[in-house]
Amino acid sequence: TVRLPMPDSILYTRDDWCTYPGLFAAGGLDVMTEALLSALPAPAPGTKILDYGCGSGTIAAALLERAEVELTLMDADAVAMQACRENVPRAKRFVVSDGWQKLLHRKLRFDWIVSNPPVHCGRLDDFRVLIELVQGAGRRLRKGGELWIVAQEHVPVGGLLADFTTVSCPVDDGRFVVWRAAGWQGPTTDEEAEACDSRPKRRKISSAAAAGAES
Repeated sequence: TVRLPMPDSILYTRDDWCTYPGLFAAGGLDVMTEALLSALPAPAPGTKILDYGCGSGTIAAALLERAEVELTLMDADAVAMQACRENVPRAKRFVVSDGWQKLLHRKLRFDWIVSNPPVHCGRLDDFRVLIELVQGAGRRLRKGGELWIVAQEHVPVGGLLADFTTVSCPVDDGRFVVWRAAGWQGPTTDEEAEACDSRPKRRKISSAAAAGAES
């Protein structure tokens, strides 16, 4: 069972919620995700939303109860994605991807990107997922699109959002902060997109060099 926060402090209960061992927050609703859901406005029907690091699908499920939106769910964990398929079957896409890899050469753009990104590796802070999220989010937002992130107070999210012209914190309770960023003005070139692609590149050999190699 999971209880998802709705507008006006209403809780929506799902008794059929699917979870698997090892998932974040035991596959349920953690306090930071609850803070993010409480801060998010009601989306308009048809809003294109990416849930980055979606876990078992709590954010996506709550948003679908608020409006008929188009959801893309993405996580590096195939087990989490299987839970999402059962919990949010009305989502449009389920993408198993380590960061942005599986979206690099797709033309998908979103009105919202929402995330409660992992910021720890064991007990130590590890901001790699957060940094990759922010660096890749801007060019994947549609005009007027927004990036929503929730993180603990000490996590330096604000310093990563310099390429957004509008940054605010709808929630800051001294423990967790919900960040909203819009107005992306960062690089959008193909070269920048390729810089995010960590896959090995094939060397291009000129025809002259190839001819010389054959002689």
